[in-house]
Amino acid sequence: MHSIAEVVKDGKGFPKLLNDEMVIPFYLANGATLKEALDWTISGCCENRLINRETHVTANGGINYGSVVEMTFRNGKLKVFKDLQFGCRPAIPGHGKNYDDVWKAFCQQLEHMASMH
Repeated sequence: MHSIAEVVKDGKGFPKLLNDEMVIPFYLANGATLKEALDWTISGCCENRLINRETHVTANGGINYGSVVEMTFRNGKLKVFKDLQFGCRPAIPGHGKNYDDVWKAFCQQLEHMASMH
């Protein structure tokens, strides 16, 4: 604990301080069995997960919805990637003249992005 305090004090590192006293009661309060709550692990940078129950859920699989909107209107391309074809080419009937057309194209793009994760 002394070494951890020194690192934090010096500002040279960002140690993770994770412990059973906080994590186990959290899982028990949210429906985990005691056996599950005792068998947690770290996933990603700082996320605790229950093994074989939620380890597949991590921020690395997140979707940037703003990018999905951009790709919907730019035929699957993102400006930040110099118009590289990153997403699908959703069909916007009538060039997006009404909300329903745009929504359908957005959903098509979102489904494409979700299938890539």
